[in-house]
Amino acid sequence: MRRKLAAAAAALAIATLGVGSAVAHADPEEPGSAQQVGFDYSSGQVLAQGLSIPWGLAFLPDGRALVSERDSGEILLYSGFDNPEVIGRIEVPPPDGPWDERGLLGLAVSPNYEEDGYVYAYHSTNEDNRVVRFAIDDFAPEPILTGIPSARNHDGGRLAFGPDGKLYISTGDAENTANAQDLESLGGKILRANPDGSVPDDNPFEGSLVYSYGHRNVQGLAWGSDGEMYASEFGQNTWDELNHIEAGANYGWPEVEGTGGDPAFTEPLITWTPAEASPSGVEIVDDVAYIGALRGQRLWTVPVSGGEAGEPAAVLEYEIGRIRTVEVAPDGWLWLATSNGSGEDILVRYPPLDGGGGGDPVRYQAEDAPATCDGTIDSNHAGYTSTGFCNSTNAVGAAAQFTVNAASAGAATVEIRFANGSTARGADVVVNGSTVASTSFENTGAWSAWSTKTVTVPLNAGDNTIRLVATGSGGLPNIDSLDA
Repeated sequence: MRRKLAAAAAALAIATLGVGSAVAHADPEEPGSAQQVGFDYSSGQVLAQGLSIPWGLAFLPDGRALVSERDSGEILLYSGFDNPEVIGRIEVPPPDGPWDERGLLGLAVSPNYEEDGYVYAYHSTNEDNRVVRFAIDDFAPEPILTGIPSARNHDGGRLAFGPDGKLYISTGDAENTANAQDLESLGGKILRANPDGSVPDDNPFEGSLVYSYGHRNVQGLAWGSDGEMYASEFGQNTWDELNHIEAGANYGWPEVEGTGGDPAFTEPLITWTPAEASPSGVEIVDDVAYIGALRGQRLWTVPVSGGEAGEPAAVLEYEIGRIRTVEVAPDGWLWLATSNGSGEDILVRYPPLDGGGGGDPVRYQAEDAPATCDGTIDSNHAGYTSTGFCNSTNAVGAAAQFTVNAASAGAATVEIRFANGSTARGADVVVNGSTVASTSFENTGAWSAWSTKTVTVPLNAGDNTIRLVATGSGGLPNIDSLDA
């Protein structure tokens, strides 16, 4: 079913790391090694499936996720891991075949969202590509930039706010290579605008939105901790690129693809063959760039610092298909969106390795306030660890709830101690009001035989509610405690 959510946390097999034939054009010792990546790729959770080419992904300050579907023009709001709300639809040209790149593309949330409430979107029309902004509770898209060249291919489309508060916009050459070197054209560029679409006074070309040029089709924009900017770019037949972006620089297209040795053009930091990359969205975390690969069907990791890059490494190789968009949520989890087409696309996320609990686990007893139990606190079966356990009502929706304190935000592994007689029972795991996983408590053979179940969950810094909610008429198993 379209947009059907997987309530279960889908464990994805960890991929073999490999460098392939990517070429780094800087001393790999300077920015460090990409082998120590910051996410647990063995603990992926599929959040949504059956999507139609999700392209843009952006988070509101409260952690809710906005997703754009390229072909439908719909903008989806995920308040939890439930069915999303369609907050609006932008009219886009119908795709002219499976490889038409036009449609509803990038999204960005205003850095001043709590004051202005704006979300930005990049989309195609029959005449051009353009940038609009809107409020999610009063959907009336307002164009702030029009006239970006559009074609069936090479439409750019990524939006990102930089650390300077300016809106950066990636555009493609729109199948006209001359656009990339033409400073009067908005095609084949990275543009820099004020939030209202006007030209910043300190742009490199007076009165122009052009920030850098000589681009074929920039797909990803991100900044390191030192404020240096990086962009991923599709090549044609020979080389894809990761570039360090500087104001006013010329990146050479169509005169050169990859490295060319001409001092008039800025050389790429990394090149890949299109078969191993076709790099799309970029996110930088702890000075490691995470770059989604479409044709390469993997996630590239590249350490970056000071405008230089270290040796690239690949993870998730051929695990989830064509990776379009890469973003990190406010809770520190890495989200990926795929572009596999034919209604087969997913959103999947991976927890950070540093976790959110911090220190040694703390045991929370089911019978101790502020824990709550939809049922009774009993002590008629041996083996519990304190003064009793939660014996839930035999009903769908019966719950046991714990309040857990985390030292910092991030992913944490919690351990639930339970006894389950001779029948398995299922439960949703709801954290701070959002369903984050489903699990099955296997039978333990007797109500006095206790076992444990571990689940990885996102926690905020401070107090969090973790609620186990029965999905079957038999209710929950007996719940003794939760360690977090």
